[in-house]
This record gives sequence, C-alpha cells and structure tokens, in this order.
Amino acid sequence: MAAAVADGLTAEYVQLEPRPFTGQWTTIYTSKTVVQIAREDVAVVRRLRVPRKRWALIVPITVSPSARWNASSIRPQDALICAPGTECFAFDPAGTRFAVITVETGSAAARRLLTLGADCAPSGVATLREEDAWSLANALVMLATRLRTRGTDIGRLLRGCLARAVPRNMQIEAAVGRSEIVRRVEEFCRQHVGEPLSIAKLSSVAGVSERSLRNAFYDVYTTSPKRYLKLWQLHRVRRALRSATGEEGTVTDVATLHGFYELGRFAGEYKALFGEAPSQTLQKARTRNLPPALGVA
Repeated sequence: MAAAVADGLTAEYVQLEPRPFTGQWTTIYTSKTVVQIAREDVAVVRRLRVPRKRWALIVPITVSPSARWNASSIRPQDALICAPGTECFAFDPAGTRFAVITVETGSAAARRLLTLGADCAPSGVATLREEDAWSLANALVMLATRLRTRGTDIGRLLRGCLARAVPRNMQIEAAVGRSEIVRRVEEFCRQHVGEPLSIAKLSSVAGVSERSLRNAFYDVYTTSPKRYLKLWQLHRVRRALRSATGEEGTVTDVATLHGFYELGRFAGEYKALFGEAPSQTLQKARTRNLPPALGVA
C-alpha cells in the first residue's frame, strides 16, 4: 500500500491482524488538486508524511468509532489537517475508507487550511457541517469509482466545505504530545534496528515515564509499544525478503539482522501475520526479481 502513495507523500503501514493484507489505493489527478482514496480490509496503523510544498486534508469516508487519527477519535464529519512537512499517525480498523486531498501551498484551499490549522494546531481536526461532509465524501466515492465525474469540481467543493469548517473542540496539545512521543520512539528504533530495546530504554529516549509511553502508544496506535515494535520489525523483515534478487542471503541472515534470534518462534509469528512462511516470501522474491535472460547469439 505504501508504494502506491503519490504526490510526494510518504507512508509506512503496519498491519495489526494476523491475515493477508488486502486493500486498494486509487489516485486521481485534477487540475489543481490530487485526490488519493484508500480502502483497508485489515486493521492497520499508518504514518503519513506530507511534503514541504503541499497541504493535505485527510477525509473519512467510512470510519468506525474505534479509529484514531493523531491520538484522537474521528467522526464522519471530521477532517484531519496536515501542514507542509508534518506527519500524521493513525489506527484504521478493518473496513476503513478515507481520502487524502493535497493542494499546493499558496492555493485558495491551502490558505483556508492555513487559517484552520492555526486554530487547531499544525496537524489538528476541523469539523465540517454534516451535509458538507456527506457531500464531500459522496463526491470522493464517485471519483474513486469513475475516476472522473462530470460536473463535480472537487476543488470548488473542497473550498466551500473549508469555508464553513470550524476547529473541533478537543485536547489538541495533549494529542500532539502523544504523537510526538511515538515519533521519537520510532525514529530511535530506525537508527537501532536489530538491537534489543527495553521499554525502560524507549521511555528514556522519549523523555517520559514508562506509563506515559504505554499510554501514548495505546492512544495513537491502540496497542502496546512492545507489540507494535514487534509487528514493525516483522514488516521490515518482510520488505527485506521481498527485495531479494539473488541467491545471497538467507532467512536466518535477514531475521537476525532485525533482532530475531529465536528462529522457530520468528517463523511462526511471521506466518501467522502474513499467511506464508518467510522462506516462501524469499523464494517468490528471487523468482520475481530474476534479471532478464540473456539472448543466445
């Protein structure tokens, strides 16, 4: 899913359910905006980074009450504002559908987002009128199913919705603080792949108590830091195995590089999460990534 993200956005996905991932990502380019619509059939946590010259508005289309965006629950009429250069964190239950609308800085929609963003923090939540939220979500669904919808000016519709939007009354500072704790821990783990990391060490890195660390991960990703980091490591192993091109390297090499030393347990956890053994992933990758056969003179 992350590989399909466009318009300069970067994303990282970690699935939480032990079954094969399925979903869909559709990108529609209009004259002044880019609309990307996602459907996730498996519960995931995701991290999305917005490039420095774009504003992003994340709009729920189908979302359950258990969804968490930037450590806050999301309602159907809420939209998450992401300023240029910021990141947003989310827990999406199975069946979630949402759209990411990106606009250039300096555009009319971006100026309105700037105003709203100033009211509810760099990455906060604005509330649309119920009829506006329904109209916008319906237009996005039509775009996704038809790719182009005659008579639907998504830019004009977006500006109209934003003109009537109001910041949501919520504890933004606390939510942003919890997301920042998660961000610090993730950045540290990226720099120390394969090293044993205790909760005590991670709480020290984040500058909070162990209890605050656990609360932050539950608020942002609805799971414990220990479980999330185990799943994150398994996903990193999977990406490494799927990028294999030759006979060099083994499952053992990749697993131990990422901190898995009990190989039997690792293989069981990997298969439970992804629906195939790590050796199967590696074999598929080697077959898929074979160089083109040379012709015979």
